[in-house]
Amino acid sequence: MQFLNMENFFTSIDLYIREYNVEASLYKEGAKFLKRGWLEREEFLKICLWKSRRSKQKLKKNTSKQIEDLTRLAFAEKDERKKMEYLIKLKGVGVPMASAILSVTNQNKYPVIDIRTVQALNRLRLFNHTHISINCWLEYLSVMDKLKKRVNRTARELDKALFAFHRMRLDKGFKNLYKTY
Repeated sequence: MQFLNMENFFTSIDLYIREYNVEASLYKEGAKFLKRGWLEREEFLKICLWKSRRSKQKLKKNTSKQIEDLTRLAFAEKDERKKMEYLIKLKGVGVPMASAILSVTNQNKYPVIDIRTVQALNRLRLFNHTHISINCWLEYLSVMDKLKKRVNRTARELDKALFAFHRMRLDKGFKNLYKTY
């Protein structure tokens, strides 16, 4: 690794600015990953670490071959349960992380699931789950698919709306910095 100094930082500033919004670059590249049919290790880690850094050490234990093999199987699979089962075989990957992988590769079809989106749907009385499992994921996909059709939005746009709803309406004990009314 090159020694980091102020001059190196300034010559790479455009890179750092682009990388600040890693989500935008991931979703821009995601369709290419799906078209290729698998994830390379660097792509896998970038997606997973964007979703959550908590499993970093476990995620790093996956070999390039494991990542390629299991993402290849998942991306080719039509059955949603099996698709999820392949992805969660990867170390450090649970249903929320697997949903992020699927969402990055197909944001129109796949939302990201998270305890906050589940709680938001529960609060809206559209869902009734307290634990994220594959069965919860399958029902989540069904609910989100109905909502997508109702509001003409992508799955990713809907999960972002649920995250924001949770932040604005359900975070207890914090002043709502986003309230504009």
